[in-house]
Amino acid sequence: MDSQPIKDLRPRRLRAITQLASHYTFLFWLLLFVVVVVFLLTTTLTAHYKNRRLAFYYTQVQNEIKVLKARNEAMRSEIHAIKTDPVYLETVIRSNLRMAKEGEIALQK
Repeated sequence: MDSQPIKDLRPRRLRAITQLASHYTFLFWLLLFVVVVVFLLTTTLTAHYKNRRLAFYYTQVQNEIKVLKARNEAMRSEIHAIKTDPVYLETVIRSNLRMAKEGEIALQK
């Protein structure tokens, strides 16, 4: 009679081990899923913030380019005026270089 209860315990143990293994398998997949989701969220958020910084930097550079183009165009206009207008050339020479014609006295400001 003692051998009969031992035979009955083996299937119970096997079922208990199987259930425990299925619980561990479920926990493993759940943990793996959580790790993958956290990884994807962190990489996505990092990329999002990096894109926002780059977009802001791009806007700043575009504005600086506009300012430099306007300054460049103003300088081109001034060069053209210096090359073609002798009166403007004389004004620039007198004001920037503090030069005077022969016989004139240049006043300093």
